[in-house]
Amino acid sequence: METSLITREQLDKIVERIEEKFKTYFTSEESKVNSLRDCFFMPEIYKKENLLSLDQEIFQQLPKEIQAETHELIADFTKVD
Repeated sequence: METSLITREQLDKIVERIEEKFKTYFTSEESKVNSLRDCFFMPEIYKKENLLSLDQEIFQQLPKEIQAETHELIADFTKVD
């Protein structure tokens, strides 16, 4: 499984943490999205598994710091022991 595939529950936790930390950005006019959630979608091939993936086109518009922290959280949540 690629690290950008996550469950809706994982997305909820990631969004909560990132938006709390970067609240100023997400509520500013500078923000390209209303929510980090806008950067994820459910690819047709993963609908049965109910997995979400990053929409890189939208995600790349976010500041590098937010991108890096989001990738770290995704990696943490999808890590297999």
